[in-house]
Amino acid sequence: MSQTSWNLLTQPLLQASPPRRISLPSLLACLARDEVDSFSALRPHQAPGWHMFLVQLAALALNRAGTTQLPKVDLEWLELLRDLTSDFPEDEPWCLVVDD
Repeated sequence: MSQTSWNLLTQPLLQASPPRRISLPSLLACLARDEVDSFSALRPHQAPGWHMFLVQLAALALNRAGTTQLPKVDLEWLELLRDLTSDFPEDEPWCLVVDD
């Protein structure tokens, strides 16, 4: 069993405005509810890449689930994202640090 930490799916590691730290599923749910004004820690040159990442990630998750409806609940996004990496029950692809 591997040791993982800094899990984007379960820990509030992302900064969004209005000021709050949230997990990736929470961020996607907030975006679907139009509750995010900006990303305060994001540098201007990072904005296009961050936008492309979030859109592509959401598209992949929705496509895998066979739906086009954006979930507005954190737990629904969590399930969709975990389904993308179902071969990793400990969320290793979503962790910034894992045992090698």
